[in-house]
Amino acid sequence: MQLCFTCIQLLLITFLTLTAGQKVETVPDSLQPLVGVWNQSVTLPCHISPPVSALTLHVRWYRVRYNEPVHLYRYMHDDFSAQDSVFRGRTSLFQEELEKGNVSLRLTKLRPSDSGVYRCFVEGDTWDDQWEIRLIIPVMGSQPTVSQDSTVQSRLLCRSEGWFPEPRVTWRDRRGREVMSYTTLDQNTQGLFRITSHIDVPRESDVFSCMVTAGEPHGESKLHIAEDLYPPVCGWKVLFFLTVTLSVIAVPLLFHAWWKLDKKCTYVANLVTDHLEKELAGLKQPIKSVAQLL
Repeated sequence: MQLCFTCIQLLLITFLTLTAGQKVETVPDSLQPLVGVWNQSVTLPCHISPPVSALTLHVRWYRVRYNEPVHLYRYMHDDFSAQDSVFRGRTSLFQEELEKGNVSLRLTKLRPSDSGVYRCFVEGDTWDDQWEIRLIIPVMGSQPTVSQDSTVQSRLLCRSEGWFPEPRVTWRDRRGREVMSYTTLDQNTQGLFRITSHIDVPRESDVFSCMVTAGEPHGESKLHIAEDLYPPVCGWKVLFFLTVTLSVIAVPLLFHAWWKLDKKCTYVANLVTDHLEKELAGLKQPIKSVAQLL
């Protein structure tokens, strides 16, 4: 009896020794974040160390809300009753690897909104532990376009869409100096960002570049060079412009002068005509008198 009791004690001590020191391990912080590809699959690694079977353990993957898991395994089967609806039909564990302590999560049909921190929580009868892993699904957006604002002539606009994570804009002049800008962001239903940025251009400025960047530490970027907003004007263009301007101004003046001269000539002609008619009438009167005497 005493021997049996001693065996039980040894077995219990051995069990506690094997389980009390278990911990959960994922990707080291130095190798994070884990990068996924939009609409592809990714494995979020998580292992029990030292290795022990997870078949009878509780494994919970979650993000922010513990009670709305990304994936839940307990009582030796997957439990989808409380799963976050966003991940419905897109998660699984490696069932054949559970016995080896591999509790990694397979996530399919990745979306930009899947980016974030995931927590791997494992619970046994006498211990529990969790670890975090950060996932990012970067998406490079459209080629930035630079155009002149239709309402403000001295303003340049830069637009681009379809970015994730949140992009940032850098404006520079032709000398590489950063230019102060004003930027707005909005996000569509897919979680992708659209960015609009503008700068106010001084009269003496020339060429500008708009660079859109997203992601850390080495985000994707695209560049667009804007033409001179105030291009230099050639001398012959100035002369031509002045000639046309003077011509436009001179024509109305010449027309007005001609009209006044024509009016004056008409007036003088009328006066001469009236005078001649009076003189002619005066000459006709004596001739009529002589004819009556004869």
